[in-house]
Amino acid sequence: MPAATAAFFAARLKRWGAVAVFLACALLVAAPINAEAHAFLVKSSPAAGQRVLASPQVLRLDFSEPVVLAGSRVAIQTSGGGLIDTGALPRSAERTALSVQLPKLGEGTYQVTWQALSEDGHPSTGDFVFGIGAKALLPTVTSGAATPTDWPEAFATWVVIGGLGLLLGAVISRRWVWNETRTVGVSASLYMVHVLVIAGTVQEFALTVARVGAGGEAITSAIATAVATQAGLLALLTLALTVGSAIGWRLQEARVALPLMLAAGLAAQALRAHPGVSGQLWQEATAVIHVVVAALWVGMLAHLVAAIWRRSATWEEIIDAVRRYATVALASAALVIGTGIILAAGQIRRSEQLLTTAYGRILLLKASLVLVALLAAAWARGFRIWRPSPPRRPRLRALTRIEVGLLIGVVGVASLLGSVAPPAPITSEAAVQPPVSDAATPAGPSLTVAGQAGWLEVYVTASSGVVVLQVLSPGGSDSAVAVHLGRFVIHTPAGQSLALSPSSCGPGCFRTGYEWPTGTSVIDVRVDATNWTGGSLQLAIPWPPVPSDPAQSTRMVATLRAQRSILIDERVTSGPGATAEKRAKVTGEELLQSFPYGAGEAYALPTSGADREVVVYLQGSQIWMHLWIDAHDRLVRDVIVAPHQLLEHTFSYP
Repeated sequence: MPAATAAFFAARLKRWGAVAVFLACALLVAAPINAEAHAFLVKSSPAAGQRVLASPQVLRLDFSEPVVLAGSRVAIQTSGGGLIDTGALPRSAERTALSVQLPKLGEGTYQVTWQALSEDGHPSTGDFVFGIGAKALLPTVTSGAATPTDWPEAFATWVVIGGLGLLLGAVISRRWVWNETRTVGVSASLYMVHVLVIAGTVQEFALTVARVGAGGEAITSAIATAVATQAGLLALLTLALTVGSAIGWRLQEARVALPLMLAAGLAAQALRAHPGVSGQLWQEATAVIHVVVAALWVGMLAHLVAAIWRRSATWEEIIDAVRRYATVALASAALVIGTGIILAAGQIRRSEQLLTTAYGRILLLKASLVLVALLAAAWARGFRIWRPSPPRRPRLRALTRIEVGLLIGVVGVASLLGSVAPPAPITSEAAVQPPVSDAATPAGPSLTVAGQAGWLEVYVTASSGVVVLQVLSPGGSDSAVAVHLGRFVIHTPAGQSLALSPSSCGPGCFRTGYEWPTGTSVIDVRVDATNWTGGSLQLAIPWPPVPSDPAQSTRMVATLRAQRSILIDERVTSGPGATAEKRAKVTGEELLQSFPYGAGEAYALPTSGADREVVVYLQGSQIWMHLWIDAHDRLVRDVIVAPHQLLEHTFSYP
């Protein structure tokens, strides 16, 4: 190697080596923090707050996405703190449910504490109680836990994807933009990029180990569990591919294998994100294309900028290279935008989630950066580079520097998306709310009705000899939110008005004894809460409860599923003055994915019109639904009460 070349590489190695070592150490010592819980508990059997008459044989937990058996735990203890021996923890064939074989349990209250590790490497935890026997007391226990965004992992992922993109872009750019025959070779700067990527992948795996080992298990066990997760395994795969790329970087014989290894590393990173663990092939393939093409776009542009700044080519060669790059960038932009729209449609189920969820807002930021980058590129190519007199070198430097800065920002925001939980369906959103307090959950048939009073959701459960009132506020059902019951009056079918004084049965929970007469009684309540305005509400309760024909719900769901187009008018109310309305067209399948129609036990209501009316209460999710079904088994109207919102829909069938 000539002395001048050696001196050049020594200088670059000294400068970039210090930066690379510093960033690698910063990545490796970054304190791991938990990410948002990504596997939501959708339902359980027995359900949270449920009382059963006899000991159940199996406890089953159903989650919103596949879970890793090695990192999941379920513990059951009595009200006195004694642990129940449960044995092995089987997982369902679809990997979304855990089951526990129970010994014969005596009457009493039992607390279930669970931890589930999703395949993207993020744990979620929670607890709930259920009772056996008529005398079991069921206090309010919060179910589900969510924690802040994992910034260290987002940064590590940004370093890995950005570094792999720079390396892949350098290889492809040399061949297709600069027409070089030698696409690999010695470069101190690019070796330092390998060092950063290796440090990033080690940090990704270390964060996965830290998350799965949060329960205090031995480091060897935590590492084995991390390897069993898709996130941990793919981090190790990326590490191996990056090491292979570093070894083969200076070998001309590796000119074919090198871009394949780098693209495979990017694909592994794509599969670590939410669409990658969805279990749906189309989402996984779309995510891989999106990440690989976007990283290649950034890498090729960065290599072009580096060539311009190094003055390593003549001005004519640079202009020709810019024009060749523009052709490749155009196709890349089309692929990135198209696949991005497809991925967003798979994660965002309702348009308002773009503004009301962290995932949606970050997605909007990413789309805005892509749009600005495209506008900058279009202005540069259309009004500068393709003009008869090309721009001077300083102007071209400025144009390309702006574009590459924007695209690096896009990669950073995309990395952050992988560490933020996407919006959950309504059943999953409700599942992480505090469950309804059931200190007097009925053992026999019961009927629940619900409504909204100001900012508060009110649930009234009637059973033989008992009435329970549960009030939820936007602040949650906990001791910090005091609920005040100002009025509790029952208007009987005979025209009498009885003022009752219920006793407290937990936060926001009130209970009293009452023998229900046959007919329809009206509950008249007034409730308020600390820092939240309440109001008055009247709810009608027919007695005795009449179970609806299960075949009717089956026919309604089948009719919905067969609809290719349904016009929906929706009104969403969170509280006084907080109302939104919209009209949309959806398929019946999309409607069934958004709302739990057909779930739970339905009870028929007395009707005077042609439509049949039923009510359904999903106790574990705190979702109450009043459904109107016409003679053709079509859902024509509904009212849904869920935590923090009341939804009203009317449906038209073209």
